[in-house]
Amino acid sequence: MADQNTTPVTDLTSTAPQEDISETRQTESSQEQSLIIDSFINNGSFEGNSFEGGTFQNWRTIGDTSIETQEIGINPTDGEFQALITSGFSDAGGSVEESDLSQFLDLPSASLDTLLDGNATEGSGIKQTFTAQAGDILEFDYSLLTNEATPSGTFNDSAFFTLGNFALELGDTFDPTFSDKSVQGFSEATDSKTIKVAISQAGTYDLGFGIVDLTDSIVDSAILLDDVKLIPTGVVPFSSQNTDDANSPDVDFTFGANGFEAVNDSSNTQ
Repeated sequence: MADQNTTPVTDLTSTAPQEDISETRQTESSQEQSLIIDSFINNGSFEGNSFEGGTFQNWRTIGDTSIETQEIGINPTDGEFQALITSGFSDAGGSVEESDLSQFLDLPSASLDTLLDGNATEGSGIKQTFTAQAGDILEFDYSLLTNEATPSGTFNDSAFFTLGNFALELGDTFDPTFSDKSVQGFSEATDSKTIKVAISQAGTYDLGFGIVDLTDSIVDSAILLDDVKLIPTGVVPFSSQNTDDANSPDVDFTFGANGFEAVNDSSNTQ
């Protein structure tokens, strides 16, 4: 939870637009600005608290998705609940063909094959529509889980996320942090990672997360997702070509009309 000395955040569980921060607010001290932003966020720009309702409220899902607790073997990074998206089958449902997953996430046909450099056979995903102001920062935590060999050049199951019609790979079996972490249903898992994306243009976006099997449809993998939030900054978006700007936020990517652009050689994705 944010306090009066930290930048406040809000979870992506509503499609209501963020309020603009006036020029007057931008010139106030950082502590005063934090208090002001905290006030209007708590008044309902977004509702809910990560996946803390224990459901996929305001998220749309396809395939095998479920809400998990620490009982899975990895602690949530926020609260008590986290989202699990797998390339397999369970009581929650079963993975769908790559074409159906791409259509669900509004991606061009076969674009996942190109993105992941392989034959994406099946998978699952979730998505939500949200409204952002220019300069807002999208942030989330994730871990990858797999039963594949690590690494596997042939069966290189991969996770990714989408904004609009653009997709970015989060990782695959070559992630060097894979190890046996005693996770239910999976032989290995990565360390938890955090991604931050600066939105350069105000607008309404579809945010999606997915996992796919590559080559086969037998051995399963998953992405464990938590603490998805939008952070209002009140700062005019910076150019990734000018990262020395004192107003440049600490982010991994910027996102604009041409898609994702890495900032400072981010290593938070594999």
